[in-house]
Amino acid sequence: MTQEELYEKGRALQARVNQLQQSQQESRRDALADRTNTSTADEDVEEAETDDVREVSFMRALGKKFCVTHYIWVPYEDEIFHTELSTYNPIDRFEKEKPQPYNRMQGALRDLREVIPAQYHKSEEFEGWVRTMFLDGQKIERRAVRNRLRNNPSLFELIGRLPNPKKPGHFFYDTFKVPILHENYDDSVPFDANKFLLNKQLFVVHAAITKGVTGGREVATGVEQEPLEHNEKLWGLKKTTPGMIAGAAVWLRWIYSRDEKFTRIGATTGINWEDEYDAYLAWLHLGLQSKVDITLELFRRWDELFYPQAAHDDDELADGDGEDAVQEGRDEAMELLRQA
Repeated sequence: MTQEELYEKGRALQARVNQLQQSQQESRRDALADRTNTSTADEDVEEAETDDVREVSFMRALGKKFCVTHYIWVPYEDEIFHTELSTYNPIDRFEKEKPQPYNRMQGALRDLREVIPAQYHKSEEFEGWVRTMFLDGQKIERRAVRNRLRNNPSLFELIGRLPNPKKPGHFFYDTFKVPILHENYDDSVPFDANKFLLNKQLFVVHAAITKGVTGGREVATGVEQEPLEHNEKLWGLKKTTPGMIAGAAVWLRWIYSRDEKFTRIGATTGINWEDEYDAYLAWLHLGLQSKVDITLELFRRWDELFYPQAAHDDDELADGDGEDAVQEGRDEAMELLRQA
């Protein structure tokens, strides 16, 4: 038995142990943790909580939701909460050749201020406890999703490792030419925009994140599961966002990677997961802003599966070594989208 096979068997065994320890309590525990000052909270608990505690819980819950719908990691988290809104061109938000971090930060800051209610925008609050609790919520959600996905390998059945043409004998991880991100992958067409981000396993990931392990299992098997209280209802999710799709792509690739912890840069692979996530966001935002048919169809497919009312409404309206090779692959994918 090879070292790789031993590694995989060991991971599967450990995952099974973790799964038995967790069982289905996780979904209920996450749901209870997110009960804040909403109408779903228990009245007796609300009466016992102080206003401060409720607001802290509320802000932490917003951070959890933002982690799924907008950004896995808030960019420039040490600076962004201290930054003032200024005019910027949304088209330049992810442009590598434009001055950064200005455009990227301004775009993310608008997302933050849209999600966080205006009553918390005063600088002393926004830069203080709001920032702390919001980022804490993000950290909690990343940890919860990491455990939910890695500890349940039965939910999933090649993460884009290619030879580096500029360094014979070396490899790099391509952002877009990834088999597990394509529907019915054909290796004669390494990147097919018509099939990109439509692999069923991406749907399993999103379902597991928003509906718990049972939701992921239902999508994976097609067998209806006992409904449990989950994030989709608690957060009032109504339609697919770029952050949801980009997040599912990064989480799915990480599941198959050899990185044990989910961090911005993989300790083993050297993959800059935050950079990969941003590349997917940029591709999706460009397609939406330009109303590219391929992108609109992609979101329609996702909405049709998870948020059918949104799809209906739209119908009515109408090794870590190889940065150059990685960027070339991203540029190619963006150019193909522009030409679509």
